[in-house]
Amino acid sequence: MAIFPEELKLGNPFIVVKKKTGRIIFANKLTSDKLGIPLDSLLNSSLNALEASLMDSLAMDHRDLRKEMYSQIVTTDEYSYLFLNDEYVPRKLPDVKCLSPFTIAIVEPNTIISRVSGSFEELSGYKKWEIENKKSFLEFVSPPMRKILKDLHILRHSKEYLPSDEYALEILRKDETKRSALVKIEFIDATKQSILFILDISAQKATEEFMRKRLNFASTLGKVILKILSYRGSDIFGFLYKELERNREVLNFERLSIFSNENGELHQIAGEDEKFESFEELRSFINSIKSGDDFIILSLGSPHERVLVLPVSYKEELHAVILLHGWKSMLLKTPESREAMRAFKKAIEYAIEIEIAIKTLKEQQEKALFLLKFRESGLWEAVVEEGEVHYYNDFQWLMILGYSGNDLNTKSWNDVIDSRDRAAIKKGIREYMEGKADCYRASYRVVNSRGNLEWFQDEGRFYEKPDSKRILIGIRRKMTESMLAWEKLKYVSFHDKLTGLYNRSFFEEEMMRFDSKRQVPLSVIMGDVNGLKLVNDAFGHTKGDELLKKTAEILKNSVRKEDIVARWGGDEFIILLPKADEEIAKSVSERIESYCARELTVENISFSISLGYATRTDLSKTITALIKDAEDLMYRNKVLKGNLRSRTVLTALENTLFEYNPIEARHCKHVEELALNFGEKLKIHSTTMANLRLLARYHDIGKLAVPSNIIMKKGKLNNNEWKIVKSHPEVGFRIARSAIELSAISKEILSHHENWDGTGYPRKLKGEHIPYLARVIAVVNAFEAMINFRPYREPLSIEDALLELEKCSGTQFDPYIARKFVEFIKSKKSDYHNAT
Repeated sequence: MAIFPEELKLGNPFIVVKKKTGRIIFANKLTSDKLGIPLDSLLNSSLNALEASLMDSLAMDHRDLRKEMYSQIVTTDEYSYLFLNDEYVPRKLPDVKCLSPFTIAIVEPNTIISRVSGSFEELSGYKKWEIENKKSFLEFVSPPMRKILKDLHILRHSKEYLPSDEYALEILRKDETKRSALVKIEFIDATKQSILFILDISAQKATEEFMRKRLNFASTLGKVILKILSYRGSDIFGFLYKELERNREVLNFERLSIFSNENGELHQIAGEDEKFESFEELRSFINSIKSGDDFIILSLGSPHERVLVLPVSYKEELHAVILLHGWKSMLLKTPESREAMRAFKKAIEYAIEIEIAIKTLKEQQEKALFLLKFRESGLWEAVVEEGEVHYYNDFQWLMILGYSGNDLNTKSWNDVIDSRDRAAIKKGIREYMEGKADCYRASYRVVNSRGNLEWFQDEGRFYEKPDSKRILIGIRRKMTESMLAWEKLKYVSFHDKLTGLYNRSFFEEEMMRFDSKRQVPLSVIMGDVNGLKLVNDAFGHTKGDELLKKTAEILKNSVRKEDIVARWGGDEFIILLPKADEEIAKSVSERIESYCARELTVENISFSISLGYATRTDLSKTITALIKDAEDLMYRNKVLKGNLRSRTVLTALENTLFEYNPIEARHCKHVEELALNFGEKLKIHSTTMANLRLLARYHDIGKLAVPSNIIMKKGKLNNNEWKIVKSHPEVGFRIARSAIELSAISKEILSHHENWDGTGYPRKLKGEHIPYLARVIAVVNAFEAMINFRPYREPLSIEDALLELEKCSGTQFDPYIARKFVEFIKSKKSDYHNAT
């Protein structure tokens, strides 16, 4: 069937996209020329990545980009055909690194690159002729990595060391810039060459940088919000202008202007004078703004620039408009940034309310000056005795908290104040009486009638009554929602979402706080969870998350109240122990290991954590060096105990598989016995026989990821169930790669359901491309399964099973191995009957 609809005329630049995956599967040379992107970079790249790069560089949204870029979009059931406008010329080419495919390089034993794929030119900035047979691969990596990679080549070819074959590196380009890359090395023993598969992950690094900017954006905005909430001057917009200008780089705008709205007329009160056309456009837009509107992004002036418009309301009327010109940030597309911006707007509106209220109070008589008529706010009175604030006339406030009946007669406002906040009230009155503050101010919590906490804020001044009695009167406002919103924002900024521990950003800030002489001795413990990758591969990431959360709980329960526990990243954790010597650090580490041995289990499998600790007794050693020492010790401990842990986890995985599936246990035992006997007939070498034994026993280890109700199902499997069953070789492969004992047979586990004619799964390998032991175990596995009971069918006789093997010889099975196996079974038929 033709891929292109017959009615399309293909004389224009166009792209063909597979709808299901969003990948570009075809593009013509005209498209490549117009976009300025090589054809091989376009092929199999993501349309979303291409458009996202253009959107970011052109500061356009998706709808506008498509309107400008495409003249016609035609879709069918499977494909989308996107034709570019003849007049379309990109104002800025997309960043090709977002589209880069795998790059392949062949490296000789002396590390010289003999051949590279075309995409290596884009990755390195060199032409192929400048690289091939001229440059060592080591020239493209940083100096500290060069000796490591060179030693790995030498050790690998001398077979003294079997290194990991995947690395994260910085690729040094011709223009002295760097690209982040994952490098997978496949060694060819026959030629002593290496094949390098290089994946440019600079886009992922850019995403990580974007995440950092997200947190920085929200954190900076949060700090500005705190300053706004504590501001008690008479020019909130002047103060706001200075704070925003101070943080312009983080908030990502070019210039700022603020307008007040008085009876529908705009008056600029801060910033550079606006151009006439921008001002007129803004004034015409004001009529469409409604009270309560959030931020709006507009294009104003000529030439048009993106402007973030923040309408500020007071008493449900538009009070002012804040314009952030040259708005380039994509951060407001993230939920935490949008919530931070909304909280920022609310803080300004609250500050305006306070500022206007204070101005109004000055124009009224004494006590009425403090009365503010808005929801859940009002007047309070108190007396001050010996530095303590004693509230009275509390009847209406207790009712707001839900108290009634006898409580109204027996309780006072002082009785419901949370004990933890009494010190804040004392501090507020002390600073006011000593002249350090212009009024008494305190934020505190009270307990309502349901036992829940509510936040309130009091502001007041002394007032001389006509009878010369001095009292403290002021405004009280309920702050529960805004304080909870701020607490939630602060929690998200400083905590790891999965484990609830502090995150790395918070920990690094705390490190600076503890970098002082009074915190010496200072200890650090680093921890790395063992077996997380194995859990993810065998049971899925949900169980992996469970392992991390259990580890976090053990760490929290193992330390002192003053210690700080944080998730450092991935499966690593870190603990900061102030005023703790080496003995304390050692004791805490031993306690953690003891708890893990008893409690750190997932799917009835026990796991452990590798720990390392270090202590500084003076300031000569930096905290960074302290963490490095703890990390080095942790990795040494992880390597020393690695083999034992791997064997323990592997045995537990095997027991778990066999426990819920006794049929699989018997099957693997019979396959192992039969395969070893058959291997002797094939005269397999003793070393290879050891691998055959492992393969026979663990070839189905990937069925850990298959639910037992599917494996034991009596009827025919549906498509979804069959798809799950067919995934077990790949799961088994990942488990084997994570276990040292099984790494040598990982490819055989992956391939034991491949067919001789290429119709098997998962990779559709054909003939001798299928590993030899996988072909052997495929015959043995099929025979054993046919002659024994399965929930979905009765067993076959040995004769019928042998006929089936002969029938499938040359299609499902290697014909030579199948013939040899039939001969073997026939020669041992009576013995095998007795054995089974």
